[in-house]
Amino acid sequence: MTPSKRQFHRRSTLGLGLALILSTVPGSMVLAELYPTKPITLVVPLSAGGPTDILARALATTLEPILGQQVIVENRTGAGGQVAYEYMSKTPADGYTLVMNSVSVTVLPVTNPNYTLDAANDFEPITMFDERGTPFVARTDAPFTTFEEFIAYAKANPGEVNFAVGGAADELGAAWLDQVADIQTERIRYAGAAPAVLAMLSGEADMLQTFLGNVKQHVDDGNLRLIAIGGPERSAIAPDVPAVSEFYPDFAWTSYTGVMAPKGTPPENVDRLNAAVLEAMKVPSLIEAIEAQGTEFAPMTPAEYKARLASDSANWVRIVEEAGLTFN
Repeated sequence: MTPSKRQFHRRSTLGLGLALILSTVPGSMVLAELYPTKPITLVVPLSAGGPTDILARALATTLEPILGQQVIVENRTGAGGQVAYEYMSKTPADGYTLVMNSVSVTVLPVTNPNYTLDAANDFEPITMFDERGTPFVARTDAPFTTFEEFIAYAKANPGEVNFAVGGAADELGAAWLDQVADIQTERIRYAGAAPAVLAMLSGEADMLQTFLGNVKQHVDDGNLRLIAIGGPERSAIAPDVPAVSEFYPDFAWTSYTGVMAPKGTPPENVDRLNAAVLEAMKVPSLIEAIEAQGTEFAPMTPAEYKARLASDSANWVRIVEEAGLTFN
């Protein structure tokens, strides 16, 4: 049976109405409903097997069923993160290439004169992922056993405490502590955390600030002593160890990772990714991965993460200027 003219008219009217409705919806909103439609690459600026890489791979695996797409981890190492961040600045701003940034994204602008990207304004921050207070450790045979004793000794013996730093970020943290505590330590630069830890074990250095994972075994074995946590509060992993902020409220040196997209990524895609990462934080397997690394989730909105990156960047500029630090 063929449709009547009235049926044709009704269908035409409905079709025209639907077309008019769709014509009022921005194209980006229609596309956002489909995002993502293909695999996503998560760039890691550090080597495979390290703490950031381990967390990135755990996050990628957790995100796949949430986003309905494969999330591929790609390590792009070099120049303390510069290679990865500059690569990100040149990739299409479509939400299909992300980066698992570390605190280096705010440190590089003040420690590398060849790096020109601004963490808050040259990327689209999605969320902070995890954050941990950076521990301060001392040699077990050092002339101090607590953080208070360390400060007292450093005040009485300016320049005599050898402070091992395994990178630019570590040096900024040590310089910041010198400023707030009004002490003068002798900062010794090493080519990475591993040689800095070895310097502690050999007696060449007295103090070190680094990732807990770099020294946990040595602390557990009694070769190094954990005397303070650099974060704004005590760590659940070492609740009996004081936070530096208990003595100096303005000091809060933490290490963190986050997720960012290229500048100009559609806000709908940024919001979708933010919601997906925050949902992933509720998955037991990812919670276990976080706990195994001795860190904690730090969920934020894109606006909150952008503000944090801007604040940290400004703080490093101030510390470098006040301490008179120079980096080649």
